[in-house]
Amino acid sequence: MFNFWAQRKQQKQAAIKLYDSIVKQARVPAFYQNLSVPDTADGRFDLILVHAFLVHYRVKDEQGAKKLAQNLFDHMFREFDKALREMGVGDLKVPRQMKYMMKSYKGRLLTYLQALDEGGDLKEALRRNLYRKVEDVTDETLVSMENYIKNNISSLEQQERSAINDGEIAFKDI
Repeated sequence: MFNFWAQRKQQKQAAIKLYDSIVKQARVPAFYQNLSVPDTADGRFDLILVHAFLVHYRVKDEQGAKKLAQNLFDHMFREFDKALREMGVGDLKVPRQMKYMMKSYKGRLLTYLQALDEGGDLKEALRRNLYRKVEDVTDETLVSMENYIKNNISSLEQQERSAINDGEIAFKDI
């Protein structure tokens, strides 16, 4: 009985550590300076979603992935809720904004999955999502971001699942 609660606490702590790693990577200045990601709340949100997708993609086919993914999702959106309130979004608007953000997350997750697993075009998915507010994003930038994502997928596949279950993850540099 006590093992269940200890395991549950460990899973939540792992999700917190994963989220912290995701946010840390999404704050790397090179994304904004070299890869044309807009340095705005939307741009940062989208970059967090890209990295959350990378974690999801790494664990999606493994046993116990649903619990890890759900704990990460729950913590991530608690943090988004807190951030909205700190930015001054009113109590009445927060639920609508959260609903929009959750739909955005699901849409991007499915779009990126289709691009990688079903022969879709990842560059076009990035153009429509991560770069949707960038009018003149170059093909070179899209290729660079696509390569970054694919390199991270390869790198994350090499990382031990037990370490990821403990919240330890290492993203590749840009």
